[in-house]
Amino acid sequence: MCQKLWLDYKPQTLLVDFDPARMYRLEETLAQIYNVNTGRSGNDQLKERIEKQLEVSQIICVNAESKLVKVVPTNILDTVREYNIVLAPF
Repeated sequence: MCQKLWLDYKPQTLLVDFDPARMYRLEETLAQIYNVNTGRSGNDQLKERIEKQLEVSQIICVNAESKLVKVVPTNILDTVREYNIVLAPF
């Protein structure tokens, strides 16, 4: 007999952060930690994990046209990549 697994994606809390770059770095770090714990590596797996996290914990921000938009994994990866380039020690 098969049991149906039901996932409750109902949000329990609302986190408000006025610095999207900080939130992106947190999501990327969470995905990296998860991938290390499961023995996975690489940007493809990182993007996949961030995608799963965003299904449960969506990030919404205001774009250049002052409209609310949902963040996608490439937004996070690109922003973190740019952040790391700017802060990279030379």
